[in-house]
Amino acid sequence: PIRKVVPTFEYEVAPNIHYLNNVVIYLGNVRMIFTTLWTRIFRSEFIEKRISDFHHCIYDERTWVKYKAIHHNACHKESYSFLSKLLTKSHQGPSVVVSHYVPFEASYCDYDFESDLSEFFHVDLSDALENWHVDHWI
Repeated sequence: PIRKVVPTFEYEVAPNIHYLNNVVIYLGNVRMIFTTLWTRIFRSEFIEKRISDFHHCIYDERTWVKYKAIHHNACHKESYSFLSKLLTKSHQGPSVVVSHYVPFEASYCDYDFESDLSEFFHVDLSDALENWHVDHWI
């Protein structure tokens, strides 16, 4: 259930495999920041009809509430807040962000999504990226 991974989540699948969301790990002086970085959805009804996550994922298993765009956007807010708190502060060493979704505007990617589903796949954080201290984004 999506509800269980927000605001932070860490689960060991195997000794060398972990699911992470909104977690920071320091490797020496390297700050590794892991987040799903959910995107922002503006055309909720349109996106919900076409993206399978909204047909197959559960937001809350206690009440069997299906995953909706409103939940997705709340998760985005949580991810953005997590990143902003960390990345507006300088760090003595490199900062590497690892995310599921990408922080670029749609025009940056050369996708040809049917009916323009691009807002589900990336979020424009270009303004924030100018002020954040990020050395690498994976």
